[in-house]
Amino acid sequence: MTMLNPEKRYCSALKNDGSQCHGWPDSTGLCPAHRPGAHEMHVYAGKCRSKQHQLETRLNPRLRPVLDLLANAIKETHTGTLLPARAQAMASLASALIKVTEFAELEARLSILENRLHGGDK
Repeated sequence: MTMLNPEKRYCSALKNDGSQCHGWPDSTGLCPAHRPGAHEMHVYAGKCRSKQHQLETRLNPRLRPVLDLLANAIKETHTGTLLPARAQAMASLASALIKVTEFAELEARLSILENRLHGGDK
């Protein structure tokens, strides 16, 4: 049989509905969700999960100008200031550039792995 501890401490903050928060407090008397800066951390964490943020952090920095150029070309094609044939040519060139860049990166990574493998045998 377990007995409830009547001296159990809860977070000193109130929830949005006005009821007592039942989170476990730290030395400040607040739970992690009610500590100063918690809201900002939740907002930041949400932004880090966005597809836009993931794309920007994983994108090769050398390809960023290409992405910006293509995004601008899409807008200009939509507004009629860029001919669709030119936009298609840009897209084809960008595709080729990305393939060459990916190949070069894979080649460099493979070379590093091969060097580690052969260096470990000695």
